[in-house]
Amino acid sequence: MRLEPTELELEHLVVDYLRSHGFTVVITGKYTKSQQAVNDPGCPDDLIHRNSWPDGMNLNLELKKLKGKVSTEQQLLADAGATIIKRIQLYDCIEQVMQEVERFEASVIAWAKSHTL
Repeated sequence: MRLEPTELELEHLVVDYLRSHGFTVVITGKYTKSQQAVNDPGCPDDLIHRNSWPDGMNLNLELKKLKGKVSTEQQLLADAGATIIKRIQLYDCIEQVMQEVERFEASVIAWAKSHTL
C-alpha cells in the first residue's frame, strides 16, 4: 500500500491550484503508465504564465519530491537561471510553489518597471 503521493500527483495538485488562481500552466512532461518521464532531458515540468506578466515572461518550474533525482540537464538549466527546481512534499506543496511564483512575479514587476519608457 502506497502512502505518499507520486511526484505526478503532487504536480497535478499544484497545477490545478495555479490554474484556479488565474495562471496559465502548460505541463510539458509526458509520462508512461508506470509514471516514467519521457520528455526531453532537462525540460521543466511546467511553464507558468500570468496575463499581467510581459509577453515571453514565463516561470519554468521543475518539481521534485524531497528525494527526487535531479538530472544533469535539469541542473544545468537551473544553474543557468533558466529553470527553478523546487523540492516539494504533500503537506506544503502549494505553499512552497506559490512562494516561488510570488518571488518570480516580484522580479518580473521590477524588470517591467525598469524597462518602461
